[in-house]
Amino acid sequence: MVALTGGNPVNSDVMSLFVSSFGPRIEDSYSAQWVDCRRRDILFWTVVLTFIPAGVLIGGTFARMFHSDLAIGIVGGTWMVAFVVTHFYRTSWKCPRCHKPFFHGFWYYNILAEKCVHCRLPKYAPSGLSSNQRSTNRWTGATGSDFRIRRDPAKLLGSAVARSQTLGCYSV
Repeated sequence: MVALTGGNPVNSDVMSLFVSSFGPRIEDSYSAQWVDCRRRDILFWTVVLTFIPAGVLIGGTFARMFHSDLAIGIVGGTWMVAFVVTHFYRTSWKCPRCHKPFFHGFWYYNILAEKCVHCRLPKYAPSGLSSNQRSTNRWTGATGSDFRIRRDPAKLLGSAVARSQTLGCYSV
């Protein structure tokens, strides 16, 4: 099948083969959103990690060409604006489950969040993960609830009361 795009014939079978071979495969309903999240992450971290090299290379080159240190300030200022824009672009990404901002709430903000700060959906989780089901830790394999120590508040309070009563008899 041949489709016309912009006056040029494009073979859609070849394009679909190319996209399916090298592009992301949409396996569940969250996959497209996770691809967008990863794209935003890569863009943000590229701007962050290239700030110093760009300032030295581009700013230094322009400073030598124009015999002015103003070029370094312009390049640095441009990179700072790029940082702010990509930061807001990244943190405005919405969770695929609850459709609220993934990285921040009204009072809480975490740009390195591995889970949605609203519904606790782990980053890059499949769509079948329910809100009460815990995912496993990718390093230890723990679910989080298996290793949590549960203490009985009555026993804790009782031991505190017992200690205070024994200390009271010594302070006579």
